[in-house]
Amino acid sequence: MVLCQLITAAINDTLIVYFLAPTKASVGKKPEIANVFAKGDYSLAQRAMCYLNKGKFYGILGSLSCVLSMFLALALAGNAAGFTQEVLFRSLACGALHMGISSNTRSARERRRTFGVRRRTHERRQTNLCVGTNGE
Repeated sequence: MVLCQLITAAINDTLIVYFLAPTKASVGKKPEIANVFAKGDYSLAQRAMCYLNKGKFYGILGSLSCVLSMFLALALAGNAAGFTQEVLFRSLACGALHMGISSNTRSARERRRTFGVRRRTHERRQTNLCVGTNGE
């Protein structure tokens, strides 16, 4: 199961970063509400619709990524036959709940803090790697 969680985390992080990146089509358009906690003069109805729309979108992505990662984990462990209908439905439900609710409910401040910690950790690893290879 640890392998499944690692694969799911990698897929989910990639999808979230990909879909949050600005696109050429978004240039010049009126900005939409980014998340429920976005600053601005948005009504309660706009915030609720944002939550439901993003929950539906992320729920579908989460379901697909969890099913894919569960299959890959079982196949890599040599148990592809263990991917039964029950495992499929559990994966669909678990992925939808995780991405649809958990990822959708995080505030922008929490996302920035998480990405900031990852960035600083990555920079330190790069520095340590360079120091270790230069013989210093």
